Amino acid sequence: MLSSISYLDYFQEKENDELKEYILNVQVNNSADWKDIKLGGKDYFLHLYEHKGGFSGCYISCENVLNDIMPQDQESNVYLLNMDGSVFYKADKIEEYKNCFTFSRAIRMINKKICVEIPYFNFINSGSYLFIIIIIAIIASFFLIWIALFHQDRSVFRPLTKLKNAMEEFSGGNTEIRLQDHTTNREITVLYRTFNHMAEQIINLKIDVYKTSLEKEKIFNQFLRVQIQPHFYTNILNLIYTLASIKDYVTIQELTKNMAEYFRYLLSLKEDYVYLEDELQCIVRYAQVQKIRYQDNFQLRITCNADADEEKIPPLLIQTFIENSIKHNIMLVQDLEISLLIEEEGGMLHIIIKDNGLGFPVEILDRLNDNENIEEDGRHIGIINVKNRMQVLYGGQAAVSIRNEVQGAVVMIRIPRMNKDENTEL
Repeated sequence: MLSSISYLDYFQEKENDELKEYILNVQVNNSADWKDIKLGGKDYFLHLYEHKGGFSGCYISCENVLNDIMPQDQESNVYLLNMDGSVFYKADKIEEYKNCFTFSRAIRMINKKICVEIPYFNFINSGSYLFIIIIIAIIASFFLIWIALFHQDRSVFRPLTKLKNAMEEFSGGNTEIRLQDHTTNREITVLYRTFNHMAEQIINLKIDVYKTSLEKEKIFNQFLRVQIQPHFYTNILNLIYTLASIKDYVTIQELTKNMAEYFRYLLSLKEDYVYLEDELQCIVRYAQVQKIRYQDNFQLRITCNADADEEKIPPLLIQTFIENSIKHNIMLVQDLEISLLIEEEGGMLHIIIKDNGLGFPVEILDRLNDNENIEEDGRHIGIINVKNRMQVLYGGQAAVSIRNEVQGAVVMIRIPRMNKDENTEL
């Protein structure tokens, strides 16, 4: 098996003997790599496999490798180079070209490079216009990519950065800042209008706080309700920015649609109570946004055994606890499951929220059930606001209890029932 009929004249007896001696004195490791050896004063590439005391393999001379690279009538130089760029093998006859194209390609299996030199005139005259077309196509592709990136930067990244900067300025005290809501991107326009509307709402709310002391409790309740909302906006903006950077426009459209409906609901809140049905729809939209954000890493199950289109509850009452469950468990629990159960019992409405997360820290849980203030540097403000709002709206008729189970936490809310025929004023 050391020679073949077709190439018998390429491999003579001397080379045969040297190859046998090489095989008997080398350790064959049955790898995919080829070895370069000298046989009879010539350079070869050899590939060997050992199996049950026998050897099989293939060899090819470097001369044949170079002869098969370029046609004989093509004027060119072909080399085999080491990986450091030094010449490993070249033909006996080499032409010197002043101006030429040089191409090189690494061949991993033999740990060598093939280098080809083609003179300019020969390259063009040989009809290799395809190369020129490819070069033009590559340049055109880069140009089109640049145009696409420029358009994306102009229509998505810059507006989002502008919105982010505006929100930072507003939170820093510049309440006069507003954004032009006419852009080429419909979703960005919705966000701009939402920001402007939110800014107006917050300013109007601040003004109303100082109008009269007779409405102090009602204004205080509205302020607490709005205070729950802003911390959610920055996370969504960062998510849209990330999706835009990976060009996931379908998800951006779905996200902004849910956000627009969610923000429309929040900004339309004018009363201290909303229909339970509207609140549940808001929770569903909020859950859809979070499922996009966390890639479907949690499930929310809602069971309502009450007349959702008749009962009224304070807005954002339920969402605060669902948001808290997601925030503190989504990165720590592989498949977070949250269940919401709403039931009527006499004149009371019972709302039960369960999850399979890590539960509340014991210290925080004890302080919550003792009605202590657990706010620290702006943290836990959502739950504190809910309790304060319930105290303002219901006095001692409502109650919130929180406990840990073997796996997860349970939040139980009990509030007086209120249907659409009852007066909703404080």
